[in-house]
Amino acid sequence: REMRFEHVSGDRGNVSLKHDGRALRFLSSGDGPSLSDQKEIAALRENALKAITSGEAKPATFKDVFAAHRKLGRSTARDTFLMETPKLRLAEGEASAVNLQIISSLGELLGGITLLLTG
Repeated sequence: REMRFEHVSGDRGNVSLKHDGRALRFLSSGDGPSLSDQKEIAALRENALKAITSGEAKPATFKDVFAAHRKLGRSTARDTFLMETPKLRLAEGEASAVNLQIISSLGELLGGITLLLTG
């Protein structure tokens, strides 16, 4: 009983799927800002939003931060995947979970989602 995971299409960049015996790894590369630059821009934006919300600053103060964040969004790529689970034969009221995590090339957990499969 194995799960099938297939890269169907994408906007740009190089995408590969590798199974290391324990996990399926989705690897992507392409043009765009480095991971450290992405994290820095995200932190600057978060701090700007907090300052604006608290009344400490006006939005115009952070126009360069918001411009960098918009530029970051333009480098985002979208990919489509097909995930097929084995027939689990779950009875009514039974469930199984699939946990998908986004882990950076530095090993940092960036996010993820848990899919709950029900019978």
